[in-house]
Amino acid sequence: MYRDARKRPKSDLDKDPFADMDWPRKSQPKPDPFTDEERDKILKHFKNKNPFYYPFVFTQFWTGMRPSEALALRWGDIDLKAGKASITKSWYYGAENPTKTEASEREASLLPTVVDVLRAVKPLHVTEDDHVFRNRQGSPINEINGARSTGSML
Repeated sequence: MYRDARKRPKSDLDKDPFADMDWPRKSQPKPDPFTDEERDKILKHFKNKNPFYYPFVFTQFWTGMRPSEALALRWGDIDLKAGKASITKSWYYGAENPTKTEASEREASLLPTVVDVLRAVKPLHVTEDDHVFRNRQGSPINEINGARSTGSML
């Protein structure tokens, strides 16, 4: 864009060089969700071959949370009795940040199956600040160590 703006006449240098530029419309690809069969195959793989990460993958499929939102979840955000998860933050660029948009802050209902899976992996001695999803080394899963710690996904 800067290169194109520099092509403008010198008399325009006092103005914002980008003000009169044509901004191409970006087309967004349509979502391509997994089929029920694909979902079930992925979940079966994790349950049988990589059970340590099964709760994370299962939660992803059945809550609608963005991966970055699930990675930021702490046990204090989860109410297993009420079947609710409070989504107020996101994990990206190696740090906890606000959610993608203000509208993304929400309370998510957890299906009974998700509650059961989370209850089964909740440590006996946990604080409200402990991350729900951790890698095998005990650190929070993140975009840097997630791929290494999960190994080959499928």
